[in-house]
Amino acid sequence: MKKLTYILAIFFYSNIFASYPHDDATINITLNTQKEVNALSGCKIIGNLIIASEGVDQITDLSVLRLISRIKGNIYIINNNKLETLKGLENIEVSGSIYIEGNEILSSISSTITTNRLQNITIRNNNLLNKIQGFQNIKSINNLTIENNKALVDLNTFSSLKEITGNVTIIGNNSLESINPFVNILFFNGKLSVKNNKNLNDADSLYKLYSLSSQSDIENNSLFTSNLDLMKLAYDGGGKIRFYYQEEIDAFGKSYSKSSFKGDITIDRSNIKNLDGLRVLKEINGKLIIKRNDKLESVNGLSNLESINHLIISFNKNLNNLKGLESLNTVKNDIVIYRNVDLTDTSSISKNISLGGKLVIKSNPRLIH
Repeated sequence: MKKLTYILAIFFYSNIFASYPHDDATINITLNTQKEVNALSGCKIIGNLIIASEGVDQITDLSVLRLISRIKGNIYIINNNKLETLKGLENIEVSGSIYIEGNEILSSISSTITTNRLQNITIRNNNLLNKIQGFQNIKSINNLTIENNKALVDLNTFSSLKEITGNVTIIGNNSLESINPFVNILFFNGKLSVKNNKNLNDADSLYKLYSLSSQSDIENNSLFTSNLDLMKLAYDGGGKIRFYYQEEIDAFGKSYSKSSFKGDITIDRSNIKNLDGLRVLKEINGKLIIKRNDKLESVNGLSNLESINHLIISFNKNLNNLKGLESLNTVKNDIVIYRNVDLTDTSSISKNISLGGKLVIKSNPRLIH
């Protein structure tokens, strides 16, 4: 099956080769064995480079390719089952596209591409690939495809990208957590497909791409990055947000990178047991309303909160104390602690708090004043 895939790939790519213009001095090179790699010398500028292992003599070492300074066409690194690294392709100027596909034990891409513009980048079906480096000079690209690289954690190498004129496809990368560099994109008007990246928790750059795209398909990522409303809040740093489920507030904690939130946060009639997802916040320029949460046992997740406009904690049946509010030193309006039937201790609210409104602690039957 793999042999057939390789043959089909070469057939497809050969059509591209035929249409690529090059002068008489430019040659295309195909390397299928380590012996062929070792024999290559004296070739500094080439057209297209294909590295695709065949037979027993699998390609394992590309270090001899350091002599290449420019590839006027495309690089294809496909189906090399024993190739662990791309060392040897350092500091190459590439004019066309880069395809890195089906390399079973390839764990890192570290070669530096010196050009600032590429046609396409496709990195697909490299099961052990966990680190991509070397694309930090790229500012413009047509299409970007990052697909089914199960061990890949981040895409930080694309931090200089300013323009994507085609499509972005990020699918099936189960370990991918961050696509943060795309927050610097200034132009993107293609289709955005982000699917089945189960650990993707980065919201800022994903929402930036979404807001610029002409069409989008975003689904089956983490809870946070499948919810466009939550992503927008994380990107803007404000708005009105309502949490109903523990998974939502946990995802917020993993994804929200700012210490301040401009707007109201409401936790009402939820199944939430703890507020640990709000530990990132030092300031809420709005209301925090925590009410009618029968499973809420602790507000310790508010331990870093220093300033807030308005705080309401009411009708939370299992809330015993207010530990977590020790750092709260400024409340611009009111604090209301009302009808929490199991509440026995409010000492975590400082007596020296700067309070712009009223402190109302009322109808908490177990509370001894």
